Amino acid sequence: MSNAAAPKVPAWIQSSCLVKLRSPLFANVRRVRTRRGLLNIGMDEGFRMARSNPQAEFLEFGVFKGVDLEFLSKALSKRCTASGVAPILFHGFDSFVGLPSEWNSYDAGHFDCGGATPARLEGNPNVVLHKGWFDDTVKIFVEDNASPVAFIHADADLYSSTKCFLTELCAANKITKGTCLVFDEYWNYDGWEEGEARAFDEVSAEFGLSSRPIAYHAPPDDSIALDSRSAANQYGYKSVAFIIQ
Repeated sequence: MSNAAAPKVPAWIQSSCLVKLRSPLFANVRRVRTRRGLLNIGMDEGFRMARSNPQAEFLEFGVFKGVDLEFLSKALSKRCTASGVAPILFHGFDSFVGLPSEWNSYDAGHFDCGGATPARLEGNPNVVLHKGWFDDTVKIFVEDNASPVAFIHADADLYSSTKCFLTELCAANKITKGTCLVFDEYWNYDGWEEGEARAFDEVSAEFGLSSRPIAYHAPPDDSIALDSRSAANQYGYKSVAFIIQ
């Protein structure tokens, strides 16, 4: 009879995530202390494609008040300037009327901005906003833009919304080798298996995508617990970045 103790569950992550976290897929994957740090890693990967193809696209799904999109557009602009690449637009997609259905502990309509686009993005020459539901706006976007996607910030929360935009992009062959996707709510919340993770798994199977995780939001020490008051983990360590192979 073995006296070996069961592996201790890290304080920062739900036990439902451990099989995936401890799988070979996540072995040696980089842990990043902040969401912004993870987004920067994703941007670095996406910009690799942009260097060879300046028409490659940068997209965010789920803009809300525009805090992340403002950060991402500035990060992209800095990379373009430093590399001598012509300015690249960052496209943001959102209805600006909140969630179309309930998600996690949020009711339908949560994150409602009254239909108004974020004031902080007004006058930003590097941002283009696509206002409306994804099944309308993304369909139009792929018809008008044939270039591959370099980077996606997937912050739509819902399975249905995430499945919608991923399907539209894949059907147009816009997600390709080298595309980087940062999922904001990939795991580590009640019901995560039925959210963005499920949408990505299903679309990957349907379109034959192969991917690997390159980084995830996590504390440097497994003894650190979730604390919504902490600037480092107030979003609950839910984000994971993937690269298409």
